Amino acid sequence: FSKTDGATEIFPIPLARDGGSATFIGGNIPYSGSITKKTMGGTPDKLVDEPVARILAMSAYQMALEHRDSKADPIFGVGGTSILQRTPDERPGRKHVIYAAIQTPAKTVSVTLDIPPDHPARAGAAPYAIRATEENVNALVMLNLIAEACDLDARVELPHGLDELIERQESTLNHYLIPWLLTGRVPAMCFACSMDGIVPASVMPAPVMMPGSYRPMHEGHLEMHGKAGNCHLELSIANADKPWVDLLSLEERLTGIARKVPTPTHVWVTTEPTFLKKAELFPGTTFAVGMDTAKRIVDPRYGVALSQVVAGFREYRTKFLVFPRVDGGIFENDLNGLPDEFAALCTLVDGFRNDLSSTLIRKQGA
Repeated sequence: FSKTDGATEIFPIPLARDGGSATFIGGNIPYSGSITKKTMGGTPDKLVDEPVARILAMSAYQMALEHRDSKADPIFGVGGTSILQRTPDERPGRKHVIYAAIQTPAKTVSVTLDIPPDHPARAGAAPYAIRATEENVNALVMLNLIAEACDLDARVELPHGLDELIERQESTLNHYLIPWLLTGRVPAMCFACSMDGIVPASVMPAPVMMPGSYRPMHEGHLEMHGKAGNCHLELSIANADKPWVDLLSLEERLTGIARKVPTPTHVWVTTEPTFLKKAELFPGTTFAVGMDTAKRIVDPRYGVALSQVVAGFREYRTKFLVFPRVDGGIFENDLNGLPDEFAALCTLVDGFRNDLSSTLIRKQGA
């Protein structure tokens, strides 16, 4: 369990009866800013939001993956965040909403319950009574998700007909390798992405691989992809000190790629967050990266000495196709900013410039 606000009633439910220790691995209530940041691997734009519930569910899933007694034990994670009645007073028009999610090895499910101000669950009751009702509803929403994760058919009916207001999302990526990917049994799988859909693909990796988060895919990526030649994309669901990317988020990113690239494109989804691990996974590969990324690859602040990084790349016959980028407000279109031993493995794509970035697009969208 991982919960930022409300629904703390869910924690005693699996522990109130005998056998709780056989089913409940652990829980987390990250209320403070520092604990929330540690749990989520950073501070989100909005603490109460549907994607946050997914992140918390994935965080709980990874906790279960790490601490389960046996690798044969079935596991899942549940997370949630909410805005409930503030007592005794709250500002007029304040939204009351519950976000909750589960993460299993095979799927991500998220639900949203937005309770209107005039709904019977809120209308006419005293603030403390509204809060008590919403706390109970929040716990029941999560309990029903837990039942689903356990493949149970039974559900608890929400009071005041609130079941009718539940909005649900579920990942549709479906392949026997996905649970293997999310449990670390395989390090990568490939998807063919096109307007016809997203389907697993059995292909050999291309000579050139272009890593990225693709959150979202944009015109700069398209230009790089076109100039890189015979190129596949690589998207890591693993991040250092962050929960992995959930399956709904992965599906959103793959769909964004499919809509943006005019021809069917192969995307390798991996669990390798570092370039040394990517090099080991794809020996003999040339990685297409921006200059900003190239500088980070050999930055000692990321915990690996330059000599070790370069030695690893040489061992795996790794090369880099480096695209000029704006970094720190400066357009860098040569390899002079890279250490000589690393620059020897790099080829600059001269004459390229596209200043778009996914970070900038997300900020503009927000």
